[in-house]
Amino acid sequence: MSRPLRHPPADTARRETRPLLVLALPICGAQLAQAGMSVADVMMTGRLSATDLAAVSVGSSLWLPLMLFMTGTLMGLTPIVAQLLGGRRGGEIGPNVHQGLWVALALGALAALMLWYAVGPIFTLMEVPEAVAERSTQLPLRGRPSACPEPPSSRPCAPSPTA
Repeated sequence: MSRPLRHPPADTARRETRPLLVLALPICGAQLAQAGMSVADVMMTGRLSATDLAAVSVGSSLWLPLMLFMTGTLMGLTPIVAQLLGGRRGGEIGPNVHQGLWVALALGALAALMLWYAVGPIFTLMEVPEAVAERSTQLPLRGRPSACPEPPSSRPCAPSPTA
């Protein structure tokens, strides 16, 4: 003799779908925003030159894995905080978040040093053309747009003549 189900499967699916969507929509939005930033990068640099477009692509291929590693490492803090909240141990959350901020600072400094000192040898191993390697390091490492070789002035940025 079988017992009747307390909640039929269709009813359970309806009840659980709304909370799942509430949790999933911000994540989907973040993924779409990241893809949108890549599309905007390609659209903007593609209008300058093929060299600029290649520089942005090569630079992204170095930065993205580092960013994903740092983000993934820091995402380990989320279940820790959730467990402490669920266990009603709110006083322990602050020190854990504080430690997470120190980890973020250390990872950020390490990533900056890696990009600053290792980007040249990495580009050599990847056989990146010199013009592309130079342009891809100008913006993130020297803080200026690749289309503006000198410090910004009153004139707008224009495509580089060497492109």
